[in-house]
Amino acid sequence: MILHHFLLDQVAVAYVIDDGIALVCSDISFSIEPGELVAIVGKNGSGKSTLARVLAGLLPISRGTMIKSPEALHSTQIIMQNPDAQIIGDTVYEDICFGLENHCIASADMPIRARKALSAVGLLPFMHVQVDKLSGGQKQLLCIASALAIDADVLIFDESTAMLDPRSRMEIIEVIQSLHKEGRTVLWVTQLLEEIGHFQRVIALHEGKISFDGTPSAFFYQLNDDDETPCEKLQLIPPYPVLVVNELHRAGMMLVEQPVLMSQLKEVIIKQCLSI
Repeated sequence: MILHHFLLDQVAVAYVIDDGIALVCSDISFSIEPGELVAIVGKNGSGKSTLARVLAGLLPISRGTMIKSPEALHSTQIIMQNPDAQIIGDTVYEDICFGLENHCIASADMPIRARKALSAVGLLPFMHVQVDKLSGGQKQLLCIASALAIDADVLIFDESTAMLDPRSRMEIIEVIQSLHKEGRTVLWVTQLLEEIGHFQRVIALHEGKISFDGTPSAFFYQLNDDDETPCEKLQLIPPYPVLVVNELHRAGMMLVEQPVLMSQLKEVIIKQCLSI
């Protein structure tokens, strides 16, 4: 039985620069279990993308220990911010096949794998469409399909929705939720705090170190009135539903739950009003 996909202990990452060494991440310790749905947040320069690349095997660590399960070692794929930097083929099908060829998948199996992966992200009708005819959101879905075609167990998204409109972002997140229900492990790097309500766990970075590791509601809400929230300590602006709840509390309307998403806020208010 796999106990974890990743186990990091006192990991540090440093780069050699002209006038010395730049320490980007330090004292990073956590584990990621199979099937977890984790958001990694923080300001620009906090070390999020560096950590994502370390987990994806694209960067070596400078100090500490990182243990990967065999599945994470051989079946981790990263989807980056700009899909054009990852797409090779002229058509959707050709791009899927490029990844399959690199993983030595038999030619006879390629159409089956491609169809299954494209169906999972809703791109099957676009199988033979030129890539340059796709929208930005569809290109990101193609990058996800490429990872699924090689049967990746762990998917790392490095600000993959940053260049997309709200509707396309929601389409990507809905696909992520479906993949999670299938048992895949998802790590989601983002600066868009309204996204993290869709995740089970939040890891927040500040100046290359972990400043918080817990649930989305614990990240946004105070334990008592005298405390700053982890979100406030990082000087980040919480999503709109959290701001609404805080205003309601200041006005004397205390909610018994701590919603993060708009859908959760609506449900909590309706439930509480019906109980009055």
